[in-house]
Amino acid sequence: MMFLLSVLVTKLGTAIAFVLIFYFARNSLSGHWLLYAFIWWIMFVIGEFGQTIGPNYSWKEAVAGVISETIYLPLSAFIVNWVIKI
Repeated sequence: MMFLLSVLVTKLGTAIAFVLIFYFARNSLSGHWLLYAFIWWIMFVIGEFGQTIGPNYSWKEAVAGVISETIYLPLSAFIVNWVIKI
């Protein structure tokens, strides 16, 4: 239960940062949501591979994380771009 709570807090913080950065840079990022998602994707991919160096994290988990990020980051950026108009 503590693990799930920690994941919830981490994901909530990431979502808030994702939206606020886009909001404050909306004049520059509006219409460039795919580039914005790609920048975040690179950050998360590096993080996934970094976790494989530590204990209790496998390459399979890292690949699964990269796959999920490949799906949800562009979708999230598209939705944020759509909701936050200039």
